Amino acid sequence: MEATRMGFGLRSFSYLRKSPLCLKTKLSLFPRRLLHSHTLFWNPAKQDLFVVRSADLEGTRPSTHFSPSLWGDHFLSVSLDRAEFNEVEREIETMKPLVRDMLIMSSQSSDKEKIRLIHLFISLGISYHFDKEIQEILKHSFTKLDDIIVGEDDLETISIMFEVFRLYGHKMSCDAFDRFRGEDGRFKETLARDVRGLLQLFEVAHLGTPSEDIMDEALGFTQNHLESWVVSNVSSETVHLSKHIQNSLHYKKTWICNYKNSH
Repeated sequence: MEATRMGFGLRSFSYLRKSPLCLKTKLSLFPRRLLHSHTLFWNPAKQDLFVVRSADLEGTRPSTHFSPSLWGDHFLSVSLDRAEFNEVEREIETMKPLVRDMLIMSSQSSDKEKIRLIHLFISLGISYHFDKEIQEILKHSFTKLDDIIVGEDDLETISIMFEVFRLYGHKMSCDAFDRFRGEDGRFKETLARDVRGLLQLFEVAHLGTPSEDIMDEALGFTQNHLESWVVSNVSSETVHLSKHIQNSLHYKKTWICNYKNSH
């Protein structure tokens, strides 16, 4: 069987040979400047191909000039101590069984405590070491989620559970936050006193879906109160919490700005 020959122009379209290259239509597969300059032409020797002179293209090809990197060669001059990396790696391997026991073998820990521990691992960036164990715990806990959160009125706890379950693919309903709304449907102003709860809700508000308006409301509510709290609390006792809040607000604003610019 003869193989089918393919190209820009097909042999069955014989009328192309008689057609002018500079078409009157505004739509074309080829740049109009090439058509007018006769850079593009029909090669009768190869009946199924248009030919473009590469030499003519060189002069019309746009060039891009990138500004120098702000980083320069800084990273190339950083010295690495392989011995230190090896030591850290050995410490991690030593700690893995101990941490795994904390996560799995502690039968006296409640589901809430285990989920809080998982959240700590996520925050520390080590959760991937125990992915299998975490998946099993959350799969079991999600089947009895209603019983776990019944009567729970701590905003930070509910927000942590919401984050952990959603990050691992379990769609915990945002209805869990209805308990923190007043009769007018808005978040209770008394929540302003729970700074850690506000911060945790602020950090998980982006996990909502487009149809979950309550998460958009949570973002605006928590952002306003956290910004006010940072301004009015400058004591040394809250300096670390204040810095954490400022970082979260900054990263969120940067993310929103980048998202809008990209769309």
